Amino acid sequence: MITIREIILRGANAAIHLQSKDGSFPSGHNGPWHWMDTPVRVTSHWATLLLDAYNISNDTKFKEAAIKSYDYLLSKHLRPFGFSYLCSKSKYKERMPNGLIGQAWVIESFLNGYNTLKNKEYIKIC
Repeated sequence: MITIREIILRGANAAIHLQSKDGSFPSGHNGPWHWMDTPVRVTSHWATLLLDAYNISNDTKFKEAAIKSYDYLLSKHLRPFGFSYLCSKSKYKERMPNGLIGQAWVIESFLNGYNTLKNKEYIKIC
C-alpha cells in the first residue's frame, strides 16, 4: 500500500523534471471555464508540494526547486499592476489582475514558503 509520504515524494521528483529554467511550471487551465492560465497558479501548487517533500525528506533538491519557483513568482512581470498576479489568459480578463482564487493560491504558497524557509520577501507578497 502506497503512503501519502511516498505520493508526495514521487510527485516532487516528477515535478523537478517539469520545472523550467526560470523556475516556472507548465500552465494549466481554469477548471469551470477552461480558460488558459499563466504558469502562476500551477507554479504555486508545485512550490507547496516541493516544500512538503523537503519537510518530509530534508532533501535539499526539493528545497532548491521550491526556491527557484518562488524566485519566478517574485518576478515583477507576473504582477503587471504591481500587486495582483496575472493568472488567466482569458480574452475576457486580458491585461487586468484576475480572479480571487488564483491570488489565494499564490498567497498560500508564499505563506508555506515563509514558514519553512523564513525568507521575508515571501511574507511581503502576502
